[in-house]
Amino acid sequence: MRFSPTAPRVLVIEDDEIVASLIAHECRKSGFQALVFDQGRKALLQASKEVAAVLIDLTLPDLSGMDVLREIKRQHPTIPCFIITASDTASSAVEALKSGAIDYFIKPINMTRLMESIKSAVASFSGPGRSAFSSSSGYHWKSTLMTNFQRLVSKASRTSSPAQIVGESGTGKVELASSIHFGSSRRDGPFLVYNVSTDSAQQIEIDLFGSDGGVSAPMRSNVRGKMEAAAKGTLFINEIEKLPASVQWKLVEILDTGTFSRFGCEVKRRLEARLVFGASETFPENQESSVFNAELLSRISAITLRIPALRDRSEDIPMLCEHYITQICIANCRRRPEISADAMNLLVAYRWPGNLVELKSALERAIAVAENDMIDARDLPGAIARLGQDGMDYSPVTQDIGGRTINELERLSLIEALEACNDNRRKVADRLGVSLRTVYNLMDRHGVSRDRRSSPSTLKNEGPQDVA
Repeated sequence: MRFSPTAPRVLVIEDDEIVASLIAHECRKSGFQALVFDQGRKALLQASKEVAAVLIDLTLPDLSGMDVLREIKRQHPTIPCFIITASDTASSAVEALKSGAIDYFIKPINMTRLMESIKSAVASFSGPGRSAFSSSSGYHWKSTLMTNFQRLVSKASRTSSPAQIVGESGTGKVELASSIHFGSSRRDGPFLVYNVSTDSAQQIEIDLFGSDGGVSAPMRSNVRGKMEAAAKGTLFINEIEKLPASVQWKLVEILDTGTFSRFGCEVKRRLEARLVFGASETFPENQESSVFNAELLSRISAITLRIPALRDRSEDIPMLCEHYITQICIANCRRRPEISADAMNLLVAYRWPGNLVELKSALERAIAVAENDMIDARDLPGAIARLGQDGMDYSPVTQDIGGRTINELERLSLIEALEACNDNRRKVADRLGVSLRTVYNLMDRHGVSRDRRSSPSTLKNEGPQDVA
C-alpha cells in the first residue's frame, strides 16, 4: 500500500519476524509508516519526537522490553507506547502501565483493537494544540453539523483577522481557540488565554495591556500585559460579555489602529498578536445594546464560530469517548478500557448539559471505578446510569414507529411546535425543552426554512429532508 512520506511513523520493536511482519502490514493498511527493529538498542537510536507511537515486545534478544519502554519515556515522555507480550501476567502488566505504557497486548494480538488504540493515541497526542477540533486530528466527524463546522475552523486558521467563538458552557471554546492557533501560521508563537473576571476595569486593563506604573498604579510598575506576551501568537479573550465598557472602547481603538498603550502610558505599541474572543451561547442576544458595545461587536463578528452543543451531535459521542479515554489513560498511566454497548448507548442518549467538560468528567469517573478493563453502565455517573433504570431501550433505533421513522417524528414535532407558537423560536425552544440554537439546528437538519412561509398542511405533508 502506498502512503505519504509524511504519514505518522510507528516504531515496531519485535524479534519475532512473523509477528513483526503482521503488525507492519496492519500499520501500513491504517495509513502509518512502520519501522521494524528486532533489537532494543537499534530501536532506541531511531526513537525521536518524529515517531508517533512505539510497540515494544517484552522479550528482546539484547534488552528487556521494560527497559526499552522506560528509556523511551525518559527521552520522549509524550510518545504513546504499547507493550506486546506472550504471557498474561498481572505483575508485568502493572509494571508496564506504571512505566508509561498506554496498553499491553497478549499474543496472538487482536489487530483490530491494536490499530484502534494506536489511531486514538496518535490523534490525541501527536503535537501541541492537537484536539478533536484540529483539522489534522485524524478524526472524521459522523455528524453533518461538525463536518461543516470543521471546514469553518480550517478557514479561520488561515487568516489573522479577529475571530469570535460562541458556545454553551463546556463546549470547548478554549480547546477550539488552541486548535485555530496551532493550525495557523502563528503556531510557533505563544497561545495565551485570558478569562475576563469581575475585577475592576483598571485591573483588566493592566492584565491585558500592561502597566508602566506611575501614580495610578504604583504597585504595578513595568507589568507586561497579555497582548505583549502573545506577540506573534494568539491571545484568546474569553467571556467578553463581562468586559467593562471602558475596556470595550479601548479594544475598538486597538482593532482599528493596530496599536495599544500600557495602562498609565501614552506610548503606542504595535499589536503583534491575533485576537480571538469567546462568548456564551446566547451572546449577544442576552446583552442590551447599551451594555455591550455594538462597534466592538461589529469588528469581531466577521468570523464567528458557533460550537454546536453535544446533544445536537450525538453521533460524534463514540469518537469523542475514544479521544478522551486515551487522554485520561495516558495522563494516569492506566490501561485503556473498552466501553460496553449498554454504556455507550446511555452516553449517546444522555443530554449533556455540561457538554464536553461533563463528558470528560464522566469518563474520568468511569475509568477510575471500572473493573476488568471494561466500562459498563454501572460505572457511569448517577444521572447517566439512571437512564438505564427507567425500563426504556436506549439502543440505537432504526425501526419505523407507526409507519414513521424517528427522523420523521422529530421533524413533525418541530413543525407542530412552530405552528403552535406562531413561529416564535424562543417559545418553540421552551416548548421542546431545548436551547434556541438547537431549534435552529433542527430546522436546518430537517430542511425547514428559517424564513418559512409554507402553510401548515403543506409542511405536514412534506417528507423528511436530509441536509448535506
